[in-house]
Amino acid sequence: MAGELVGGAFLGAVVQEGAKPITNQIFKGLKFKKTRKNLDSLVERIMPVAKDMKQLNENLDRPKEETGRQLEELEQGKKVVNKHPKVPWWKFCCLPCFQGELQAKEEKIVRTCSVVTPMNTARDVKETLSIVRDLKGRQFNFKRLCDPPVKPDFMGWMCLCIS
Repeated sequence: MAGELVGGAFLGAVVQEGAKPITNQIFKGLKFKKTRKNLDSLVERIMPVAKDMKQLNENLDRPKEETGRQLEELEQGKKVVNKHPKVPWWKFCCLPCFQGELQAKEEKIVRTCSVVTPMNTARDVKETLSIVRDLKGRQFNFKRLCDPPVKPDFMGWMCLCIS
């Protein structure tokens, strides 16, 4: 009896461990719709800002690679979202693969926005601070050039004309 109990427990553990990959895939497939919606929303919110940043970088003669990669990632994310708008019932077994693709794109975009963009912003702020400090140093000389002329002594001039 004890042997059957141990054997049954062992068999139950084996079945439970064997079923984990299947349940993981099922849960992954169930997250597909939410992940697709999140990625679509993320791309829609970030795309206009990224386009504005690209235009500003072109105006400032910055390298195109800075915003080019970000725009490329956003466009790839949009393609992935549009690639799977509605999954037919017979493709439900593919949802975990689609979910993985969506999640990978979302993580890549989030990583770029949370790491690369702040670094670019910090660089721009430091560059601006450097320019402001340089202008502040030059302001002293400029201020002296813009001082009003010294008031002439009219009384002395008038005395010379009378005599």
